[in-house]
Amino acid sequence: MNMTLDTSTPRRARRASGPRRPKMPVPAQTWPPTVAEVQRQLDLAGEALLAGLSREHVVMALIGRIARDEHSLAYRRACHRHTTYDAQVEADLRAIALAACWLQDGPR
Repeated sequence: MNMTLDTSTPRRARRASGPRRPKMPVPAQTWPPTVAEVQRQLDLAGEALLAGLSREHVVMALIGRIARDEHSLAYRRACHRHTTYDAQVEADLRAIALAACWLQDGPR
């Protein structure tokens, strides 16, 4: 068994050159959905209606999605596994939260 010890000098910690600027979220790309995308959305909505989902179920599902995505983002931050997708997820979380609020306040 051939074992060698790593005797190289450890890498230096990265020096902070001042306060970090917060990353700006990437704006969501908007374009008209394709016919296939619209059809898929309508199919999913139809399945939800057939399954008996109510407004309260939809709001709870949106809140659950927010909690899962926040947990996932926090885990990636703690493990220093940032991705370029994180900013888009944060922007989507705001949109989902707004949708949940509008659904809660809308007519019943």
